Amino acid sequence: MKEMGPAKKILGMEITRDRRRVEIFVSQGGYLRKVVAKFGMSESKAVQTPLAVHFKLFAIALSTTKAEFIATRKCVKESLWLKGLIGELGIVQNEVKFFCDNQSAIHLIKNQMFHESTKHIDVKLHFIRDVIAEGFVVVEKVHKD
Repeated sequence: MKEMGPAKKILGMEITRDRRRVEIFVSQGGYLRKVVAKFGMSESKAVQTPLAVHFKLFAIALSTTKAEFIATRKCVKESLWLKGLIGELGIVQNEVKFFCDNQSAIHLIKNQMFHESTKHIDVKLHFIRDVIAEGFVVVEKVHKD
């Protein structure tokens, strides 16, 4: 076996040593640049990681149905605020239409019945059903094609 000196790269990670401070830095910069170039995103705007504190995950969705349900709730909440603002300006706004590509989420939103498989969904998400029952919002299926 032969001595090859200190490692500079291992498993695609670049290793930099600062012997004065007794520190070792590991970087995946080269690998990340290759991946970004591979997917044609070299000219994209960079964002520092970890992201700023204001980028918070609202909830952890364990299924696409719950994720769509959460997204629809946020949209309904914002649209009701905008509808109120427009109403204060004297403009009459009819129902707001939302389009969703997840059939399960649409059935869950429209159906008032209790489902055993969805009992884990927070009560605060169910206000969408009340808004739909009052006729403020209509949720329709949009096809992915």
